[in-house]
Amino acid sequence: MANRRELLNVPNKAEEHMAQALASAGVVHTKQYAMRYRGKDYFIDIVAEFDGAMVAIEIDGGHHMTPAGQYKDRKKDHAILTSGECCCVLRYSWKQCLATTKETIRTDLKNAIPGTVIVRY
Repeated sequence: MANRRELLNVPNKAEEHMAQALASAGVVHTKQYAMRYRGKDYFIDIVAEFDGAMVAIEIDGGHHMTPAGQYKDRKKDHAILTSGECCCVLRYSWKQCLATTKETIRTDLKNAIPGTVIVRY
C-alpha cells in the first residue's frame, strides 16, 4: 500500500485528461476506486456513474501490451465484473485516452454493454 500511495502522488496526464472529459460531460466519477475481491485489493483507474450503473475505466500504458500485462488485465477485468462493483469495463490506451472528448466518452458509456470489456487501443 505504501507503493500505491506514492504512485497516487505522481500526476498521470491520461487519467487527468479522462477525468476532465468526464467532468465536462457531466459524469460523476471517482479516481483510483478501491475494491476487494476474494481477499485481493484492486484499484480501478476511474469509476464513472452513468445512467445508474457503475462503469470501470482503465487507462493502459505500454506495460499492458505485454503478454504478462494482458494476463493481469484479464484477471482484473474478471474480478471487477464478477464482484459486481461495475457492470462493464472500458479499457483505453494512453493514446486513445488523450484523444477522448466529452462526446466520445458519453458515446462509449451509452454503448457499454453489461458484462463486457470494451477495448479502445
